[in-house]
Amino acid sequence: MVEKAAKQGNDKAQFNLERMYYLGIGVSQDHPKAKAYLNQAYLNKLQNACNDCKLLK
Repeated sequence: MVEKAAKQGNDKAQFNLERMYYLGIGVSQDHPKAKAYLNQAYLNKLQNACNDCKLLK
């Protein structure tokens, strides 16, 4: 359900999936997939994602 919302452009779902994949919460840990969701949320201008992207650079 969260993944469907993320694919439909929901920035909060994208950010939540980033956290899930980064930390391995309920899914297998997958840093490349986490970064892809973080970038999507960043492009949608979600403030938490913008802050996290700054930390990754």
